[in-house]
Amino acid sequence: MAGLLLAACQTATAPVISPSLVSIDGIDRRGPAPLDGIEADELDDFRRFYVATTLRSEDQHKGNIVTRLYGLNKWAWGGVTYGVDEDFSDQQKKDIDAVFALIGDITGVKLVRGATMRNVRAGEIMVHALTERAVKTRTARGGSFVICTGQMHWPNSASRAIIAAELYLPARDGIDWDDCVYEELGHAFAFGRDTSDFPHRTIFTNDRSHRPVGFTPFDKLNLWVTYDPRLKPGMTYAEAEPIVRTIVNELREKMAAG
Repeated sequence: MAGLLLAACQTATAPVISPSLVSIDGIDRRGPAPLDGIEADELDDFRRFYVATTLRSEDQHKGNIVTRLYGLNKWAWGGVTYGVDEDFSDQQKKDIDAVFALIGDITGVKLVRGATMRNVRAGEIMVHALTERAVKTRTARGGSFVICTGQMHWPNSASRAIIAAELYLPARDGIDWDDCVYEELGHAFAFGRDTSDFPHRTIFTNDRSHRPVGFTPFDKLNLWVTYDPRLKPGMTYAEAEPIVRTIVNELREKMAAG
């Protein structure tokens, strides 16, 4: 997760949970599995990819990015409101809307554009614009600037149910816009870390020379699997991996049956 290091990539600091938010625990709102571009003999690679990017997470410790075996990150609600900073161009706003719509179609989470938010509340995502002025101010204060970043909120350090998120994208045209919008919005729903082990397979890769544009077939299937109701927010690797294995076997049987 490349980023302007405004804060830790993920944090347990959380807004208050509203009782009006509807849990999707046990409810499957997804459509059919997005299997286009994936062959049956690639499903074992996909399972390893899932473990590498979703059952492990990156965090900052004393200024360094550290990989940890956190619990499974996912939203626990069927509806999320997002806001988009007015400093984005009209085309950038359309791009953000399109990526959120794609994520909603895959995961079954209903995503609705709301008003611009100064501070996120539970059940909200705010996409902040990194203007040239913000970048200059940050770097003048000794901060580091790479491209973009995100910050997730959980109710406490023991839970990995995402209850709010803040994303920071560059509010200017440039070479990294497509990378940022797909990567950071994707991180806000499932992917805990990037990986170098699957070049060409994912946008969530540390190998920028082989990074695709947009979600790959593996990325789309990853989102779909994460929002299977059998997988609960905060599940450990030991709890989640057998379920992921079962889901992959079900997909293999479906593909074999045609």
